[in-house]
Formats: sequence, C-alpha cells, structure tokens
Amino acid sequence: MRLERAIFENDGTLDKYMGDGLMATFGTPRSGPDDASRAIAAARTIIEDQDRWNTEFAIAGLDPVRISVGVQYEPVVSGDIGSERCLEFASIGDAVNLAARLEQVTRLLGAAIVISEVTADRARRKFRQSRGSAGGLRQRRRGRHSRPFRRAGAPAFAGLND
Repeated sequence: MRLERAIFENDGTLDKYMGDGLMATFGTPRSGPDDASRAIAAARTIIEDQDRWNTEFAIAGLDPVRISVGVQYEPVVSGDIGSERCLEFASIGDAVNLAARLEQVTRLLGAAIVISEVTADRARRKFRQSRGSAGGLRQRRRGRHSRPFRRAGAPAFAGLND
C-alpha cells in the first residue's frame, strides 16, 4: 500500500488502521532528533502521492481521493495495552488525541497537512510553515494550547474520500 510506503521509508511505525484512516508513530521504539521531521516528510509524501493518484484517476474518469494529515510531536506510551481478554499493540496519550484533532482542523484551514506548533518548532530547519487561522486548540485535561500550522501552498483536501 502506498501510505505504508511513505511511513516506512521515513522510519515510521504503522500503529493501526482506523476506519478510513491510519495512525503512525515516529521514534518508536527508539526516539531520535529528527522524529518530527520524518513525520512531516511522510505526510508530505502521502499528499504528493495523492496528487499523482488523482491525476491518474482523472484520466480514468474516477473521483479524486482526498487525504488529510495531522502531525503532533510529543511522547506517547506504546506497547501491548489491554488485558487478557483484549490485548493489542497501541500508542496512547495526549499526542495521539491532538494529532486526530489537527487532522480535523485541516477542513477549517483548507489544508491537506496540519502540524502543531511544537512539531513546527522541532522541524523548523527543514520545512517552512505558515500560521493557520484556526487559533489555538485546547488539549483536554491538560489546559495547554497548541497553535496549528499548515504547509505553505498546501492543496485544500479534507478527509479520505470526503
């Protein structure tokens, strides 16, 4: 699958498929100084692939595929989570929740990729971002705010097959 390739080529881990989406982590099981940059690179590859698919789909008379990505850089808890009755490898934590919320914000910003301020700060040397207009996102239970960024010139796509 093409989405997997973008993740694996950037040293990511495919955590799980969820409905019409997926979750990936970067820096698991070992973190490194370029985890945020690799996550952004994977997101960019996914959107670039989407653009190529849509060119092929248009030639074939098919509807375009629309993909949106939220990226958050923050520690997570990863491992076998659950009990004897239901045990699965998973990643949990505020970063997972915020990444999902950032993906939802793509619709408000008209962007394919939205990353958090902390992710932008971590990867600033490699990528340019422009500030989004959605204001801050409050993280539940933590009282922290995260300012979303979108990739400059990002195409306006929302959701997968939305």
